[in-house]
Amino acid sequence: MGSVGQYEGETSFIRDVLIENVWLLNGEQGARLKTWAGEHVGRGFIDNITFRNFWQANNQYAAFLDSCYFNIDEDTCARFPSGMNVTNVLFENFEGYTSGASGSVVAKLTCSKNPSAVCENIRFRNFNISTPCGGPPVILCDGISDGVGLPCVGAKSEEGRAALSRKCSIPNVAIDPPFKVGSF
Repeated sequence: MGSVGQYEGETSFIRDVLIENVWLLNGEQGARLKTWAGEHVGRGFIDNITFRNFWQANNQYAAFLDSCYFNIDEDTCARFPSGMNVTNVLFENFEGYTSGASGSVVAKLTCSKNPSAVCENIRFRNFNISTPCGGPPVILCDGISDGVGLPCVGAKSEEGRAALSRKCSIPNVAIDPPFKVGSF
């Protein structure tokens, strides 16, 4: 969900959303939130979002929060960080595995470094995502003002860099027989 904060002078938001009972296969990000950064962007917030009962296979990340969305380089994000508040997000009852495209990293949460932007109460509960690259799954957390309920490390930390470097790959997941409406 997202691309909030894209337009200068506008306030945009996402609030009170429940997304549940989802299968995500062979993609980039699983449960995803994204906000814009840059010199000429808007303001707003993301609040009270629950991603529940997600089964994932072969996605780059199972959970992803990006406060520097859409091909904006790291230097621009550092100079003009997002002004979007992100609060009260829950990733609950996740099962499955990632693709290995980001090594043993299974989730990446990157909040804005804007001093007036709040990023808090982002939580994982019953998050059972594994990596095909060996070793324990790693969650990257940057810019979150409090813990996430599971161990997490910064993307530029020694452990974060090592986890990202363990790249591997697996074949695409096939579903046989195909899903039919009402078969969940």
